Amino acid sequence: RDIQILLKIFLWTLLFILLLQVTGAVLGFTFSEKVEMKAVALLEKGMIRYRDDLDLQNLIDYIQKKFRCCGVLSYKDWSKNVYFSCAETNPSLERCAVPFSCCVRTTEEILIISLTAALLKQIHFIKKRISRRPTTH
Repeated sequence: RDIQILLKIFLWTLLFILLLQVTGAVLGFTFSEKVEMKAVALLEKGMIRYRDDLDLQNLIDYIQKKFRCCGVLSYKDWSKNVYFSCAETNPSLERCAVPFSCCVRTTEEILIISLTAALLKQIHFIKKRISRRPTTH
């Protein structure tokens, strides 16, 4: 007898979960336009805060790599981020660029880009040090 009760509980639990999934699918299909608009707004908000939160950065990188995309609608969406903005006043080394995850690369290209980025950072660091050094006459 106890086993029949457990089987009935299991059956009703599975039916309830199935009902929830069907309801979710119907609602998702019915309100797909609203869901898409919310998703776009959420992704754009995430792109603006891309460098502020490492977990968010990793999530956006994963999405861009997985779907082989760059930005929400195009790569130009990244200009909304302060680090990637093309504004003349932007001192960032990433000015007018996109995150690395936008690009599909071979292993050799990844190595070259990584070394180039490291070299650029070193040059920037050295220039800062030189400009801070007091001149002696």
